[in-house]
Amino acid sequence: MAAPAHHDEEARTSSTSRHPRNGLSTDEGVLGEGVPAESMPSPGKVLGLALGFVVVSLAVRVGVWMGLSSGAAWRFFREAVTAIVSLGITIALTVWVQRKRPALQHPDLTLRPPIGAASARVVLVGLAAGTLLFATVFALAWLLGEVRSTWHVADPSAAITTLLVTSVMLFLGATWEEYTFRGWAFSACVRRFGPHAVAVGLGTAFGLAHLVNDAPSVPAIVSVTLAGLLLGYAMLASRNILFPIGLHVGWNVTQFALTSSHLWVFHQAGAPTLPSQPPQLEESMAGIVITALGALAALVAFLARERRARTDREQEERALLPHR
Repeated sequence: MAAPAHHDEEARTSSTSRHPRNGLSTDEGVLGEGVPAESMPSPGKVLGLALGFVVVSLAVRVGVWMGLSSGAAWRFFREAVTAIVSLGITIALTVWVQRKRPALQHPDLTLRPPIGAASARVVLVGLAAGTLLFATVFALAWLLGEVRSTWHVADPSAAITTLLVTSVMLFLGATWEEYTFRGWAFSACVRRFGPHAVAVGLGTAFGLAHLVNDAPSVPAIVSVTLAGLLLGYAMLASRNILFPIGLHVGWNVTQFALTSSHLWVFHQAGAPTLPSQPPQLEESMAGIVITALGALAALVAFLARERRARTDREQEERALLPHR
């Protein structure tokens, strides 16, 4: 039996007012179209599921790495297998949990984008942004006298091959990190707890996860945590995981190209001022400042998109009101 027309109009009005088409509001009752708030798991359960997702993803990567031979001759093989297996399992876990817990997937955050020109453009914009950010870090560090580099390529063909192969590895690693920290767990928590709490919380977790690196300095952890905020708000502003993936890859590849010994002789100017040897620009004043500014820019972009979404919602609500 067909529902009365006024019920259809009421349903459309309720859907539009309770769930903005583009926004990420998590006010009471705005947890997804057709999903009543009471049908959502409790905050503790959502947090447990999200943390479980992140822990499993991290455990898989560490387990694969530890399970392979650690000999110098096998290092590339070890890194390649770890990158491929951990990424594959994390994506498979994402697909599985999306099917098992569809109510937790935020409808405005794209984790499985379609293959096509539109997706390619998102990746390219992210790559350009990441490249520009780290190039700015490098230029500012140079101007401040924190580092000096001299162009030196002993074997151009070998350098290019190394750069290309390393870029592929960095792409796999960055994609895994994004699906771990800005993927399903991020989406589920945004839907339950709101965007800002999740961007800060998982951004901090992203920084703490890098504590497993060899004796990281405090400035490095601060910088990586800021990078987590940058990537989190980049995900919120773009609504598409391909953008933070591109941003992450662009940063890492540019960092490798500018600071590895394959293309440059890279050193600190004067007395050492950076804790790590060889120096890591993330822990420089330039790295911290530019990363913080990037995070601020991503936050502003997110807030602007939220404001546009609310305006669109209000216009849609007014359009649905009966004309007198």
